[in-house]
Amino acid sequence: MKFSDLSFKQKIEHIFEYYKIHIAVVVFIIIAVVYLLDIYFIHPRKEVVLDLTIRCKREEQMPENYNSVESAVRDKISLDEKKEDILIEYLPSDNNKDMNVNIAYETKFLAKNDANELDVIILDEDMIYRFDTSKNFYDITNLVSEDIVNSYQKIQDNDRVIAIGLESNDLLSKLVLEPEKYYLCVSASSENIEKVKLLLNEY
Repeated sequence: MKFSDLSFKQKIEHIFEYYKIHIAVVVFIIIAVVYLLDIYFIHPRKEVVLDLTIRCKREEQMPENYNSVESAVRDKISLDEKKEDILIEYLPSDNNKDMNVNIAYETKFLAKNDANELDVIILDEDMIYRFDTSKNFYDITNLVSEDIVNSYQKIQDNDRVIAIGLESNDLLSKLVLEPEKYYLCVSASSENIEKVKLLLNEY
C-alpha cells in the first residue's frame, strides 16, 4: 500500500514508527535552542555583584525590613539593574530542633565561602572566632577611612580590623532585631571589593 493510500491516522503512525528518533532529536534541539535563547538573550541571568549573608538567631531576623534595605543597598552601590543583582540572604545560626535544618544552613554557608561567593557577612562575635581570622576576613582598614573605622566598635586580629560593629549602621542594622550583638565582616575571598567599598563608605 502506498503512503498516499493510508488514512491520516495511519500516516501519523507510519511517520512516528520510522522517524521517531529523528523527531525526538529535532524536538530536543528546539527545546535546547529555546532554553539558550531565554537564558542568554530574553531573560539573561544577572551577575550577583554583592552578596550579603546574615548569620543571626532565627528570632532576630527582620524580614519585614528586607525589601526596603535591599532597595537602599541597590541605590548605594550604583547597580546596573539590567546586568547586575544583589543577594541578601538569611542563614540562621541558632540550634534548631531539627538537626537537618542546622546542617543545611551550615553547609550552604560553607559552600558559599568555598566558592568565593561571600562578600559582606553579618556575624556575632562567637561565630567570627570560629574562623581562621587571619585568612577568612578582609582588613576593613583597607576599605574605608581611618575615621570610619575608629567610629565603630571593632574586632581586631593583631593590627588588622576584621569586623565593625553593626549597631551604628542605620541601613544594615535594620536586618536584625538586636544589631548591637552583631558585627559586619568582609570575606577575604570577595571578588566584589569595589561594590563593598561603596556600601561600607556609606556608613
